Amino acid sequence: MIPLSERGGITGFESPRVCYTGDVIAALLAWSLVAAASAADMSIPPPAGLEAKLLADAADGELQHLSLLDASMIASGVDDDNVAREAKRAREALQPAIARARTQRNGAARGAVLLRALHDTVLREYQLTATEVDDVIHTGQFNCLSSALLFVVAAEGLLEQPRAMVTRYHAFARVTVDGKVTDVETTTPQGFAADRATLMTVDYVSKIAGSDTSPAELLADLKHPEELPALSLIAALYSNRAVGLVQRGDLRGAAVALDRAHRLAAGAFRERLSAWRGGVLNTGAVTLVDEGRLADARALLELALEGTRGDTRKLLSTNLQNVRLRQADDAMARNDWTAALAHIDAAARAGAPASELGDLRARANAQLAALEGSDARCTKEQTTGGRDGASAAAICFAAMSRARREQGAVDDALQLARRAHALAPSSAEVESAVFFALAEKIKRARAADSCDVVEALVREAQPFERALQGQPWPHAEIVGGCLAHAAEAAFKTHEWTRAGALLQRAASRLPDDATIRANLARVDANQALEHARQGACDRARPLAHRAAAGDPAVLASMTSTLEHCAHLEAERAAARGDWAAAATLARRGLLDAPSSASLRENVGVYLHNQAVVLLKAKRCDEARTLVPELRAAGRAIADDVDQCR
Repeated sequence: MIPLSERGGITGFESPRVCYTGDVIAALLAWSLVAAASAADMSIPPPAGLEAKLLADAADGELQHLSLLDASMIASGVDDDNVAREAKRAREALQPAIARARTQRNGAARGAVLLRALHDTVLREYQLTATEVDDVIHTGQFNCLSSALLFVVAAEGLLEQPRAMVTRYHAFARVTVDGKVTDVETTTPQGFAADRATLMTVDYVSKIAGSDTSPAELLADLKHPEELPALSLIAALYSNRAVGLVQRGDLRGAAVALDRAHRLAAGAFRERLSAWRGGVLNTGAVTLVDEGRLADARALLELALEGTRGDTRKLLSTNLQNVRLRQADDAMARNDWTAALAHIDAAARAGAPASELGDLRARANAQLAALEGSDARCTKEQTTGGRDGASAAAICFAAMSRARREQGAVDDALQLARRAHALAPSSAEVESAVFFALAEKIKRARAADSCDVVEALVREAQPFERALQGQPWPHAEIVGGCLAHAAEAAFKTHEWTRAGALLQRAASRLPDDATIRANLARVDANQALEHARQGACDRARPLAHRAAAGDPAVLASMTSTLEHCAHLEAERAAARGDWAAAATLARRGLLDAPSSASLRENVGVYLHNQAVVLLKAKRCDEARTLVPELRAAGRAIADDVDQCR
């Protein structure tokens, strides 16, 4: 350390220590992917372990044996073995902000300092789906619900009656200060007792409530909040977490999370949660539609409709109709006329008006008539009327389907088999025709890495597995293997985002496949390294955390990477003379690399220099917020700050 000159009796600035840990980036870029396999279903398992303990503790409507933080870790999906460790990590991460707030003499100042300090340390970047509390601590990514919960946890003992509030669109915290109710917009460091009319800009509202919500709508919504008791707050965590699981392709995990949310929600919040859940899941479905994943969007909307009422149900129903019509259009574009008709029928059952269906249905039927050409005898037999006529026509279509499949005309074979099934859905011969036509189409789609098509076809084929007469059909491996193979191709061209998304979907199909987990860790690690080389730590951090969770062998490398990145960011801030930002960035680096002596020393240097600036400006109250950390860092300037008046 090189101290600079002292002026007028005030302690001078100090220079931070530069300490890099080697080029860990190049060492990991050579990693490559390997292959995949194993299965999952959509059944909802009964709660077990700590989750069962949570639900049992909640049976009387209150948490008595588990803390709010422990319960939030369970709801965030933390493994039982790691709940205590992650809760301890969270408490330690919150402690510097709590200590800074304790330096203030009144409740309002404590609340404002606490919120700013949380954003200096733990809360780094808003992400709509960043609900899991353990991930917030590790990555710094947060949303309105997780930030409100952590503020409530940190404010316990500092502020009077910290509690979480929820509206249709939003969540925030509320405290009582000198007998006055005070709202805390925890998604921004300036959110303590903020003027919402000023705060709620178009960009801010779009970020926290979606682009289809206006500031006026959100402000009106905020006039009718509901206080969340501890159990309903945990239920909301489960519900929000389900959205992230859906976006990662884990529909089964989402269904389980929503089941737990329903069990925990209490009183009026249960109905509000249902509407809120429906709205949030609708947003997830819209995202899936934008990604072209129509089958997943449809499944999500159907899931969201369960238990949802009122205007939210109308919105979900309309969007389900629209998705079905989009699927019909998509099928028409692929010349898959029978699939188009099936989606049109489903849209009609979902309530779509006939005026929107007529033209589509007419075009699909006209194309089928042209396709059938020589199969007039099948449709003629159907016109004989009665059950036997339909059965005879179905057998004819099934026979034609097998013939066309053997000729290599798979699309024709599938459409004929579907026609047969529409006429005789319980016929074993017809089921066999459908299954084997789908199986052949799946094989071709998989060879082309068309995994979305594979996934949709596998979903369609599963009810017809009886055609295999008891032989196992590894549908999870088929879909998961396709996604893993497509990810390998993306990996080779360094398309990290695409490779990661494909591997996450593969992992949801094959959760026990160690190879997929390792490959996902490799993708995340490489992407984290690219961001770290540019000093983009907030982007690198969640990827590095996920990489280390997927493959513990990379923990040391990822820790070094984030330490290196924190040095880069902090030095940039220090070079501008922005000592507060430098201290914040170095502190964040210590959360990632707690054993870094150089970061720890530099935090002290940056705080020292920040204190110098504040003392020179006679900003004593602000300077005193640094005293706990200055003393912890062994900085003598703490005494000067303490005496400043």
